[in-house]
Amino acid sequence: KSIERRDFRVFYQPIVDTVTPADVVWTCRLLSRISDEQWNDVFRAGGYAPDIAARYIAKLKSKIAEGLALAAPAV
Repeated sequence: KSIERRDFRVFYQPIVDTVTPADVVWTCRLLSRISDEQWNDVFRAGGYAPDIAARYIAKLKSKIAEGLALAAPAV
């Protein structure tokens, strides 16, 4: 059975409530240092096909960019 978004929020809400924007930026700064080669190695070790891995990597990088944007000054 797939997990619905509302179930995710209820289950993880105590964790989500304690994470600050600064925590997200800090984590995303660390993740942004992972090279393309390292990302590919991770997914290859996990047995993912290259096309599927590329989709996951693109999504992860997109989410990392969103997290890093929290550090940008508001305009």
